[in-house]
Amino acid sequence: DKIQTRFTIIRFLAEDGNLQLKEFRTSHKLSVKAFANMMGVDRSTIRRWENYENTISIENYLRYKKIRDSLVFK
Repeated sequence: DKIQTRFTIIRFLAEDGNLQLKEFRTSHKLSVKAFANMMGVDRSTIRRWENYENTISIENYLRYKKIRDSLVFK
C-alpha cells in the first residue's frame, strides 16, 4: 500500500540509499550505462544519485527494488 511504500523509501533514504545504489551496482559488476538501461534512466541520473546530487523518486526506487530483488533472490 502507499503508506508502506512511502515508509520504505524514507527508510531507504535515511539509511544512505545513494550509497546502497552504488554498492548494489558495483557488487553486481554493472556499469553505469548498464544499470541506467535497467532502470530506464539516463546515465547522468545514476551519477547524480551516486554523487548525492539528486534523490531517487518513489517510482525509480520501486524500479530499483524490483531489479535488486530479481538479482538477489534468484
